[in-house]
Amino acid sequence: MGFVEKPSDHAVAPALVNAGIYVVDRALILELVPPGAESDFGHDVFPAALAMNRRLAAHFLTKPVLDVGTPKTLEAARELDHP
Repeated sequence: MGFVEKPSDHAVAPALVNAGIYVVDRALILELVPPGAESDFGHDVFPAALAMNRRLAAHFLTKPVLDVGTPKTLEAARELDHP
């Protein structure tokens, strides 16, 4: 099992979505982040944790996860909720 954040090859098999809400043990995660360096959970921290055989867990949602990172996608999500 592994963790790949937004692969450039979108032809990969269906997978789970990283929705961006994390509960972490600070002591175990901070040692994976070099002091003064920028780190990304999906690109840096989670893959490093897995490489060190650290346990990652997931919560499965019953509803779709929507990207609301732009005004356009936020409005589309609002329309789904209130047609």
